[in-house]
Amino acid sequence: MQTEGQKKNRAEREVKDDEAKKKRRRKKTGTDTKTGDKAVDNRTIIMSFTEPPSLEDIETLAKSIIDALPDGLERYIGRLKIAVEDFPDAYTEQELELETPFDILGYYESAGPAAIGHLAAKKDRRDTLHLFRRPLLDLWCESGEELTTVVNRVILQEIGHHFGFSEDEIEMYEEDMQAVSPEFDLTA
Repeated sequence: MQTEGQKKNRAEREVKDDEAKKKRRRKKTGTDTKTGDKAVDNRTIIMSFTEPPSLEDIETLAKSIIDALPDGLERYIGRLKIAVEDFPDAYTEQELELETPFDILGYYESAGPAAIGHLAAKKDRRDTLHLFRRPLLDLWCESGEELTTVVNRVILQEIGHHFGFSEDEIEMYEEDMQAVSPEFDLTA
């Protein structure tokens, strides 16, 4: 049989345990532990994905970013084709001497001058921007930045490096895009 003191101690422990559980739950859900208000940790990724973004999600995002590029870049990219794969193919890995397929986020492939023979007959010869989903998602999670920001930066850097822009010029375009970057809702 428990004494009154033991019952009181047990009740106090249960209350403390309940408070500790609530506190842990609030931390997990991003609720401020003192005020109960929703708080967002600066490392929290704020997007409405219940599962990782798909190849199609990344492509949709990339096309939206391309459509929103500053006018000064349009003359460089023309009708840029977007290709999103999980990883680069074995040939690309070997050519670029990658240690792992996670070492590259994307690359700009030029269609080059008009081809000879059967390739010349292709009317859809255009530059292609290759983006690699898994390395992009890894960077997204590691950096804590919005996925839009990560993909935007990769696109601008690939275009800039391909056309010989200086780092200052690329940074200027990044700042321009951040100032006007729309929010992209890929879950709709």
